[in-house]
Amino acid sequence: MISPGWLSWSSRFPFPQGDGWVGWPGDFPRDCTFVTSQGSARARFQRAIEGRQVVMAEMAARELPWVGLKEALELVVLYAHEDSPKFEQASVRWLARYALEGRDVRLMDVQLRPVIS
Repeated sequence: MISPGWLSWSSRFPFPQGDGWVGWPGDFPRDCTFVTSQGSARARFQRAIEGRQVVMAEMAARELPWVGLKEALELVVLYAHEDSPKFEQASVRWLARYALEGRDVRLMDVQLRPVIS
């Protein structure tokens, strides 16, 4: 007889079962995404952009698996609205990404022209 303090052999050692693997309790797949009570990183990013919260938008953007051109432009516009010192570098980087990744981008689309007031 096994004392109550001891686990049976099968529960202490993982073993293959069927097509999958039975692991230790609490083992999670490494590719799963956890969602907090505040929602996904994309939803938090959108809320931060709408609320003009630069730090929160940056934190949510870092959690995104990929920041697309649209999201990057939203962040650049937020930098401009908030007079962030990051605006200049971010806008140049966005323009370079647009030239490389944009569909049907022509030279006229990315050519910088002086603004005459």
